[in-house]
Amino acid sequence: MSDYAKRLKQEVQQDLAPREVPIVTSVTLDGIALMKILSHAKEATPSNPVTGGLLGLDEKHVLQVTNCFPFPNRDIGEDEDGADYQMDMMRLLREVNVDNNTVGWYQTAFMGSFISESLIETQFSYQENLTNSVCIIFDPMRSACGDLSIRAFRLTDSFMALYKSGEFTLSKIQELNVKHSDIFTELPIRISNPCLTRALIAELAAGEDPRFEADGLKVNTSKYVERTLGNLCDAMDEYEGETRKFRQWAHNTQKQQARQTQYLEERKAKDAIRKQQGLEPLPEEDTSLNPIFKPVPEPKRLDSLLLTGQMDLYCQQIDRLAGEGLGKTLMHDSLLRNE
Repeated sequence: MSDYAKRLKQEVQQDLAPREVPIVTSVTLDGIALMKILSHAKEATPSNPVTGGLLGLDEKHVLQVTNCFPFPNRDIGEDEDGADYQMDMMRLLREVNVDNNTVGWYQTAFMGSFISESLIETQFSYQENLTNSVCIIFDPMRSACGDLSIRAFRLTDSFMALYKSGEFTLSKIQELNVKHSDIFTELPIRISNPCLTRALIAELAAGEDPRFEADGLKVNTSKYVERTLGNLCDAMDEYEGETRKFRQWAHNTQKQQARQTQYLEERKAKDAIRKQQGLEPLPEEDTSLNPIFKPVPEPKRLDSLLLTGQMDLYCQQIDRLAGEGLGKTLMHDSLLRNE
């Protein structure tokens, strides 16, 4: 998808004169685009999420998503073919007068697990080439519990700078002051429907029985919370593995520094003895050729940063779902006592 974003930028630059684009702060999603995403999500599995392109227009600070189309499932090494397919689709949509301005992409994510390096790479490519691009995440499993889970995200400017530098060392992260909460910024989504659709919904709602039903008070999120807790434990284990790598690097670095200090002290002592003997000091040595002065490669801290962000997301989900479940339970008990 990164090739597609770059090629799309080239076409946009040919069609439009350069202009200053205000950064979007909210997303309006048309009902037809939402229904297409929901339909495509039926093909998704936890190990094989589905993706697609978002079409629309950015107007002032609002991104209007009016349509979308699915990306075909592809194997590794088919990036070029995927980009060709997407560009052909855009041209066909243009021929039939359908909105064909790319404004981002969407992806399914089960149990809220979507923070990964591949998603970061794709969204970075989109934002670098199309400033106001967003990534919409749809969780089919959470939505199956009766709560539509669709969210819009963008990478923050600070994380964009970090990812563009390609240096994911501790010093670089501290220099740019990037925390796990600085990876994404979430934009509010508003679902929009045409006037005729709203009129049909109002007509259908008018024929419903107005009597209160307690089905909405059923707590049907226990399995979701349980699985989220399991995912949180798995993420904590992965984070512990990344922490061990960093601790091992710090230990090896300290050992190397001690060996360097010992080596320089021994060389200094030899020079002092040679000076007492009236001999010339040892010749200057190129320490870069000495193995003990070769820097120990620092492990990338990107995985740790992403895992921390994912764990924070799991905790937010558990807090929200547990709060909703508790509220429903208390209300249900109150209704039972009043009967």
